[in-house]
Amino acid sequence: MTARSLQYLQVFLLFCWMGASILLWPSLPEKLPVHFGASGAPDAWADRSLFSWFGLPMIGLAMVLLMYALSRIRVGGSLDLWNIPEKDRFLRLTPDQQAPLVERLRRVPLLCGVLTTVMFMALHVGVYQAATGRSSGLPWYSMVVIGVSIVGILAMSIRATQKFGEEVRRA
Repeated sequence: MTARSLQYLQVFLLFCWMGASILLWPSLPEKLPVHFGASGAPDAWADRSLFSWFGLPMIGLAMVLLMYALSRIRVGGSLDLWNIPEKDRFLRLTPDQQAPLVERLRRVPLLCGVLTTVMFMALHVGVYQAATGRSSGLPWYSMVVIGVSIVGILAMSIRATQKFGEEVRRA
């Protein structure tokens, strides 16, 4: 996936998430779970408010903006500040040789942003399910999506780092 398509996917997910949150707002009860224990059962509740319901989407948006900013770090002189494998070799490459590698690096935080959004959306679904009494805690599918997102972020980051180092050595 290109960096541009990841950005479009991210905007689409955020738009859907915010739209669903707005549509569900009128049907929310007066109390919302704001924390879940290790078992998935809610262990802290708050009164329904804009912050208690829309806080998670706003945190998700902030995370996405941070990941976008990380993906847009200008190449120029800032490459020597990056913590990347085979940095000395990478810095000796010509700009034309560096360009496809930099594009690969740009996709990593964008993909992390997409996975983070999916994870937060799953948590928000769980909040809604628990708040409306449809579930006694986080539903199993929300916990699975959260777990898979976390593992996906870690695995993708490790693999991207390894692949980047291999590509630098080949260049």
